[in-house]
Amino acid sequence: MCRYRFCLDSATYEKLCFLLTDEEKAVLDLKRRGFGNAEIAAELNLSERTVNRRVKAIVGKLKAE
Repeated sequence: MCRYRFCLDSATYEKLCFLLTDEEKAVLDLKRRGFGNAEIAAELNLSERTVNRRVKAIVGKLKAE
């Protein structure tokens, strides 16, 4: 079982990447590597609020898929 919320199989990840912006892809890539939102914010030089919004957008697109 995957311990992270954003562990996706390769096929799902590839499909999802067509729906995501470059900024969302950067967040997703770090999520898949196990980074938390605060760590992502620091890594990408963003606010945690921005990271949270991008995560919500990714989850929304996952649900729509």
